[in-house]
Amino acid sequence: MTLPEMQRCIVHLDLDYFFAQCEEVRDPHLKGKPLMVCVYSGRSEDSGVISTANYEARKFGVKSGIPIVIAKKYLIDIPESIFLPMNRDLYSDLSQKVMAIAREYGDPIEQTGLDECYIEITRRLNKDFEGSEDLADLLKEKIRKLVGLTSSIGIAPNKLVAKIASEFCKPDGLKLVRPEDVLDFLSPLSINQLPGIGKKMLVRMNDLGVSEIGDLRELKLEALIREFGKSQGLYFHDAAHGIDNLPVKERGEAEQIGRIVTLKEDSNDLNFIKGSLESISGDVYDRCQERGVAFRSLGVILITDEIKTYSRSRTLDSKSISRQKILELGCELTEIFLRENPAIKIRRIGLKLYGFEATDNQTSLSQFMN
Repeated sequence: MTLPEMQRCIVHLDLDYFFAQCEEVRDPHLKGKPLMVCVYSGRSEDSGVISTANYEARKFGVKSGIPIVIAKKYLIDIPESIFLPMNRDLYSDLSQKVMAIAREYGDPIEQTGLDECYIEITRRLNKDFEGSEDLADLLKEKIRKLVGLTSSIGIAPNKLVAKIASEFCKPDGLKLVRPEDVLDFLSPLSINQLPGIGKKMLVRMNDLGVSEIGDLRELKLEALIREFGKSQGLYFHDAAHGIDNLPVKERGEAEQIGRIVTLKEDSNDLNFIKGSLESISGDVYDRCQERGVAFRSLGVILITDEIKTYSRSRTLDSKSISRQKILELGCELTEIFLRENPAIKIRRIGLKLYGFEATDNQTSLSQFMN
């Protein structure tokens, strides 16, 4: 392991079953009951998917991403089960309170979602892992006392291992992985505990005889590049060895502006879908105008009737702030996807803009973006 890696001390903070736990904070009477936060499509009372389930619900097989109707079948004999709609204002408010507390314990802090962040604590510890557990305990306790939320924390020499460690100790846990213990910690873990290993990749790994991270470490870099390509091969090689040199980086500027909507009915008819794209285009355009930014890249997100997610994107030669351009690109990318997948019907569709630059009459992005 390189010297810079050994000198770093990184915390990954992950709030447990976040949306559902926020609801328990809002109403303590919900604790102890199977509780699910749902994304309703609006088509019918039970149309939509589970966003987050608390641990009482997970005991019955309920997990994120499954249809609400399936979750209700799992819990048909549990009358105290609770299904709630998303309350984004509540989640955002509690998230902001947690991140404000996190900033007291390290610098910089990189927030990667409402419910998680990386915290650089190296300077707080004078490049020494001694004291890191005490600091993390104080952070966990302060979040619990002031916000009412439990969290899981991983501490490691880099972001990759810290994230795996926080997942390893859920819920409400704390796991320290010292530099000299990284390989021993990673080796027996299932390969799907590495970020980036989904169902399809897991099958490919298993076909190569890789079931644990230690197995992956036995494969030579050349073999991994040959199998997965240069970028992914290098990532798997470094990850198996616990190597990650990415810095903890403040995200002071919004990375994207986007919106997703549910179609009135599943469809693969571009003319029908275009109506929703027009609405989304207007919304993201207005938000660009409000923030005084132009975009360089646009992506379309397509969620099928089988709850599978696809995306297509395009980067422009120059920045744009044209509402018509947003719609044209959205339709073009959607048409390409439908042509490639004629049998697939779209359930939800969205647009995202990124690669922001200030418009010509502005000098700074940061003053317009939260």
